[in-house]
Amino acid sequence: MKIIIIILTLLTLTLNSSVYAKEGKCKAFDIKCKINTFTAETKDYQKKKYDEAKAKNPINKIRKKIGK
Repeated sequence: MKIIIIILTLLTLTLNSSVYAKEGKCKAFDIKCKINTFTAETKDYQKKKYDEAKAKNPINKIRKKIGK
């Protein structure tokens, strides 16, 4: 019985210490916080890449020249 308690305690401690969020503001098992952080990072990344692709598009450059 003591061995089972010791093993469970060690497993609990190792699992808690090995699970860290990318940022310090999320707790170890705070799924909602982690999902919100992940979606925010994904949206920012997609917006950045979309703007880069839009700037590289030669059609937009031609439209700007024609519009002037």
